[in-house]
Amino acid sequence: MASQQLTRDLAAAPILGGKPTPVDPATEKSFATLVNDALRHADDSVIIYVFPKPGQTQPLLKLSSLAKFPPRQLEDADFRAELFRVATIGGAVLLVTLLIAWLINPIS
Repeated sequence: MASQQLTRDLAAAPILGGKPTPVDPATEKSFATLVNDALRHADDSVIIYVFPKPGQTQPLLKLSSLAKFPPRQLEDADFRAELFRVATIGGAVLLVTLLIAWLINPIS
């Protein structure tokens, strides 16, 4: 399931502009497939692949270090508490900013 999500995320990367992920000419596999294969049975891995730089046609050897990260498990109450804390800080910063702006140039 996680490998399908990774493939979907990499395939839909905005930097690619909706185009499919590039294929490594040496292995004929996409980058997403290389990542999935490398992390299938390990928590971290290193992959070596050949891709051209953007705007170039000559493929260059590249090396990537990969690691799995467990999904962040937030309980509903924890999420709400964190959201409230961040919103309170943001609101306080906004009020202080508005007060300073009003002190600099009061509304007539």
